[in-house]
Amino acid sequence: TTSIADESSSLLTPTTTTLPLQPSSKISNKSSSSLSSPFTTSSNTINSRQQQQQPQTQPSTTTTTTTLINNSTIPYKTIHLPKSSQKIQISNLPLLTSTHPTFLTTLDNDLVQCYHLLPPSLHSLLRRTTIWCNLSYTYGPTTSPRKVEHLTTHHSLEYLYWIKDNPQKVYGIEMYCVEWFMKSRNYWNGCGLILHELCHLVHQIVFG
Repeated sequence: TTSIADESSSLLTPTTTTLPLQPSSKISNKSSSSLSSPFTTSSNTINSRQQQQQPQTQPSTTTTTTTLINNSTIPYKTIHLPKSSQKIQISNLPLLTSTHPTFLTTLDNDLVQCYHLLPPSLHSLLRRTTIWCNLSYTYGPTTSPRKVEHLTTHHSLEYLYWIKDNPQKVYGIEMYCVEWFMKSRNYWNGCGLILHELCHLVHQIVFG
């Protein structure tokens, strides 16, 4: 008869299971590739990938020189408008006055209105500002010139050198196309278009 204590002691006694040893020859016969890391890449694979990434053709070593339009030698005629006393530089003055006979009077009246709108403390600065006027203007490569017609304020001397323009235009206002100005000012209540450029100038010089 087996007691309850004997059964309990037999349940608490750990049992040990002995597994048969595997011959070492079987382990040594396994190929080293099966034991190596799955992330290992052979040198032959790396070389083949590098060859695939190389360009098929060598880049050309010849350099091309871009010739820019030289606008630094454009001749301008200096005049002073009678009412505003503004200094104006005009390219091809005879042609401009014949094709747009009211331009100078219109610009002069617009500037007078600008002076009425702006504080008197700014008037001396604005009167020192030169307005450069063109009938047409192109810049950039001679093979693909770019034509512009808007107004701009030249803030940077480096930019003028870069596009091969007159460095004396710095801190001045340029009108690339007189005809465009005469049409566009009608959408700016007359003097608003040139006033916009004068405000750019004030912001650049006074406020920095």
